[in-house]
Amino acid sequence: MKKYFYCFLIGIGVLSGLEPFGSILGGALSGVGLLYLGWSLRNSSIREILFFGIIASASITIFAFNWVIYALWMITGGKFFYSVILFLIYCLLSNLKIVLFLLLSRFLKRFRISFLWLSAALISFLDIFTFQIFPWYFGNLISGNLFLKQSASIFGVFGLSFLSVLLAGIFIRFVSRTKKSIREKNVISLVIFFRRFRPACLNSKSNLFNAILPVVIILCLLVFGLFRLTFRESGTGPVVVVGFIQPDTGKGFRKYASDENFIQVSLNKIFNLSLRALYSGEGNIDLLILPESAVPFHGINPDQENRSRNVYSVTFHGIIAFLTRLGNADVFFNEMNFKEGRLYNLASILRAGEKLPDSYVKHILLPFGEFVPFSNQFPWLRSLFSETGDYVKGRTAKNIRYSYKLKIDPVRIDPVSESQLGILNQPDAILSRPRSPAGQGEGYFVPLICTMESQ
Repeated sequence: MKKYFYCFLIGIGVLSGLEPFGSILGGALSGVGLLYLGWSLRNSSIREILFFGIIASASITIFAFNWVIYALWMITGGKFFYSVILFLIYCLLSNLKIVLFLLLSRFLKRFRISFLWLSAALISFLDIFTFQIFPWYFGNLISGNLFLKQSASIFGVFGLSFLSVLLAGIFIRFVSRTKKSIREKNVISLVIFFRRFRPACLNSKSNLFNAILPVVIILCLLVFGLFRLTFRESGTGPVVVVGFIQPDTGKGFRKYASDENFIQVSLNKIFNLSLRALYSGEGNIDLLILPESAVPFHGINPDQENRSRNVYSVTFHGIIAFLTRLGNADVFFNEMNFKEGRLYNLASILRAGEKLPDSYVKHILLPFGEFVPFSNQFPWLRSLFSETGDYVKGRTAKNIRYSYKLKIDPVRIDPVSESQLGILNQPDAILSRPRSPAGQGEGYFVPLICTMESQ
């Protein structure tokens, strides 16, 4: 039962360490669970290690990424058996670093260096090089601490991964030191799960190296963080004001692709929320961001191929154009685009004052979300995953260029009139009247699009 509890601890730790909780205690608990699990499996068979690796990965998915369960159910079209199989595959691939750590932990006992330091190095290494579907790192689990987070300016997030394991080691030693006094006071505590377990990092003869040094490192980095926050220079560069909306347009099942009412509701939601964002920003917004799949199944490229496949939406195009002109702001959005018979997933930005969007074609696609692996060799696989997309990956990555206002005075946004709303289905007419701000700066960012739910 202890091993199952360690798996539970890992999942709860990841949940509480990531945003919006951002608890450093959660980051420490996940490390504690992983260290205990790795040490307890050091003499186990490969089969048992793989089993508990999948259990630990499932714990992380269930607690920290529970939305994946429904997404996988939707991808398979509600087929229970295939959903379970896909869930197990997802757990193995998405948290492959957990399984690899448990497998490699068998070999750590051969080295004279303590299990704690080797584990910290191994976890950092796996964070860097292991494939992940939705990337998260052990360093993210302690980034909720404002002082320790400052060390990322030197070591990066992978340095924080190393620190998270040291922090777990300190926590283990603290529990081990205090459990005797807790038992004497008859206080019921979760440390009863650790009663007979002491990893090598606690039993090592080198007390300085394994007990004092991690504490000294953590304290030094806390002081560094305090110093950096206290004496850092306030920013003097330009400020970019970003607006976000979350329309919650619902799940984009394939059956809705030809449902005009569903598409109309989606368009109305993003238009009304975008207007509220622009007015709330009082003319200061430089970049308005729409979430992925805000308008499922559609794009704004008006060429003949997109029109013939009902991908082009003149209303969607008109709304994007209208928002750029009304708020004099760039609009960043997700869209679909057909080209030479192939479907692409795009992150696009329409800049204020321009007529054509700049687009990034996603080149790392999500298995079983945006394409079915080996479907060309085994076409029958597509019938098992009926809601999976059929995207083709792009060839190259690129940065997206955006603009921001250099002037201090905000843009005046007048109330929207009925006559203006009447030309939403005329994007060319809207784009023919660009508004050019007096002065603009430019910047670049890397888009991240992970469409799973609306193909």
